Amino acid sequence: MSENRTEKLTIEAFEDIDRKKGLRSFELKINPIKFIFSIKNNYTVDNAIGSSGSQMRFLHGRNRQLSLQLKLDGTGTKEDEPIAKQVDSFINITQSMVGKIHQPPFLNISWGDIKEFFCRLDNASIDYTAFDTKGVPIAANIDCSFTEDLSEAKRSAQDKKSSPDLTHLHVVASKENLPMIAKKYYGSTRFYMQLAKVNKLNNATNLTTGSRIVIPPLSVVD
Repeated sequence: MSENRTEKLTIEAFEDIDRKKGLRSFELKINPIKFIFSIKNNYTVDNAIGSSGSQMRFLHGRNRQLSLQLKLDGTGTKEDEPIAKQVDSFINITQSMVGKIHQPPFLNISWGDIKEFFCRLDNASIDYTAFDTKGVPIAANIDCSFTEDLSEAKRSAQDKKSSPDLTHLHVVASKENLPMIAKKYYGSTRFYMQLAKVNKLNNATNLTTGSRIVIPPLSVVD
């Protein structure tokens, strides 16, 4: 096994989106039963009149999702924490409100060759699978889902945000119009009519400040 690999799945909680101010961590003693990444894209569909089909055009990717099934066990040695305490620890790490930000913590999940997956908890369900003679749970599975959550700076660095080969979502500034926006992203005003078509706009100059304009890749409008 590589020296850079994380032996046990670890969930770390932070109070800031840059993951600099650590709060606490949760380490899984048993490998996850399931570890599933999900990737989704959003498209718009162009329907041509008289055509038997339609063409899909890429708009933007959606944040990655990670689905886990975690196994908690309290039937081993006396040093094993009770299942109730392990479950409380998981909830405390992933869901408990952070006073300074008034919301659940920012998370990082690492395991094996995956050193960082910056995310937030979407949902979790706890299935108690075994009990002792007194009805105390001694084993449980946690099915949980996390959505990737990056700071704007980190996402921009990953996406190379200025690239005309990517789809962007532009927020209209005061006195801004479509030719200006086309010039900013494509280096030419000549694509403003294509922007109007993609965004179903009838007026290229009278835009509402604060509205959002989808900027498709250059290959789509050229």
